[in-house]
Amino acid sequence: MKQKSRLQLKRACFIFLMVLPAIIIPIIFTYYPMIRGSMMAFQSYNLMNIKNIKWVGFDNFKKLFQHSASNTFYSTMWNTVKWVGISLFFQLAAGLAMALLLKKKFKGSGMYQGLIFFPWAVSGFIIGIMWRWMFNGTSGVINDMLIKLHLIRLPVGWLADKSTALYSCIIANIWYGIPFFTIMITAALRGVPEELYEAADVDGANPFQKFSGITVPCIRSVLLLTVLLRVI
Repeated sequence: MKQKSRLQLKRACFIFLMVLPAIIIPIIFTYYPMIRGSMMAFQSYNLMNIKNIKWVGFDNFKKLFQHSASNTFYSTMWNTVKWVGISLFFQLAAGLAMALLLKKKFKGSGMYQGLIFFPWAVSGFIIGIMWRWMFNGTSGVINDMLIKLHLIRLPVGWLADKSTALYSCIIANIWYGIPFFTIMITAALRGVPEELYEAADVDGANPFQKFSGITVPCIRSVLLLTVLLRVI
């Protein structure tokens, strides 16, 4: 009996040791920073003396909503809304269109699919460097193309101008996010039964009716999940 209880204790200790890293790592890298960051919102820091920390309660939030600070706060929030809304709309629209094109096999579809999925395989750091060079105000390829097309006369500092910097970053973000939607929606479309489309053809449904009545309802859960992930 004692030997059985010892074996059970050893087994329990072994299981606990195996599970321990899965408990410790989230605590160190997720929950502690989250709690610590929440506490910092109610404290005052002096960058000249980082040890001089004071508890100020809701004073930081009161200053945030004062007239001078609130303008910056609301403009930042509005920029965030534009960043998410514009990026998400064009990523979803372009990703869905490309996924519909990839649904049926055609000559060169493999190469076409590889070109679409390529940005998602590239490091975000490399993408940032690449688009920064493309948007360069003096030697960027975008300025060069627009000048040759006679759309602009002089080079534009896309990332240096307050009116164009955000939208330039949004364009890069759209380019980077389209493959994610294409991959997810393509996989979802291949799970839609062809019998539904055949039945719709027999009933005389047009392409829009098949898209709205069959395609969208069948992939609705994937669309919602994909949109939620990209919003996050």
